[in-house]
Amino acid sequence: MKKILALMTAFGITLTLAACGASKIEETQPTTEQPLWAQSPESRAAQLAESTQPTTEPAETVPTIVPVTEAVTEPTVSETEAATEPTVPETEAPTEPQPEYEMEEKFSPVDDTVYTTDRPNARSQANTDSISYGRVPKGTKLHRVGTSPDGWSAVIYEDQFCYIASEYLTTDAEEAPTEVPEEERNRVQETAVDDQVYTVSDVNMREGPGFDKAVLGRIPAFTELHRVASYNSGFDKVIYKDKEVYVSADYLTAKHPSEYDLEVAEETVNDTVFTTQEVNFRKAPRVESGIYGRIPQGTELNRIAITENKWAKVSYDGHEGYISGDFITTTAP
Repeated sequence: MKKILALMTAFGITLTLAACGASKIEETQPTTEQPLWAQSPESRAAQLAESTQPTTEPAETVPTIVPVTEAVTEPTVSETEAATEPTVPETEAPTEPQPEYEMEEKFSPVDDTVYTTDRPNARSQANTDSISYGRVPKGTKLHRVGTSPDGWSAVIYEDQFCYIASEYLTTDAEEAPTEVPEEERNRVQETAVDDQVYTVSDVNMREGPGFDKAVLGRIPAFTELHRVASYNSGFDKVIYKDKEVYVSADYLTAKHPSEYDLEVAEETVNDTVFTTQEVNFRKAPRVESGIYGRIPQGTELNRIAITENKWAKVSYDGHEGYISGDFITTTAP
């Protein structure tokens, strides 16, 4: 009975599987390895010994990292470019510096080398009434930058712009005297003389032969003096009121005052003028005349006459006198 029930149960299970569809079972290769109980004692011992050996895993191989360096690429220069010089940008030519002086309007620009033939005065203006900077030694080489029709030259002397009478200059180096060495030029040398001279205007008398010496007083114009010595500094030693004093040679002359033509024709005018710089106010229209004093630059004056030698007769500080026409203008400053 039990066998019949077992068979029926197995048959029912089979039918159920067939109805539901059996799962697809992948095919596998048959196992050839025998179970330990079916093997010989020797095989079992060998298999057991092999299974007890420690499994050695292969060492992990660390890959070697080689840094990749970028190659430096040299710029490719063609043969034409290599042979070509770099182009230098064009620049404007430097502008020559302007001179640090301004010549009087009557001067024409020149550019030449001149030499002194005597010991002329270097003056602040192109006239003998202007300030003297001192005497220029014979044979001195100068740079002339201008000339005027009335016989003056504008020159550069020891970096100083000044004016010198053109009659004392030459462009011929062979005609010029030998230039005096600087050490000798600065040494005061005395030459004995013995003659009579006259002052051409009021002049300072000094205690030594130089403009740096103290002023002792004034000697009036047309004073007769006994000259006893002359100096290379441009001064003379004279006897005035029984005393030896020193006077600039520019204000002395051997010409007697009676020889001067004191009469100068005048044309009457009546207008206003202004001084262009400080100027001497003189008793007569000539540089040899005595001086009342100095008139400041920019002073307004009443001009009452013009002389034939281009001086102006003016009224100033209660006096009538003369000033050079080179130092006045009708235009107010």
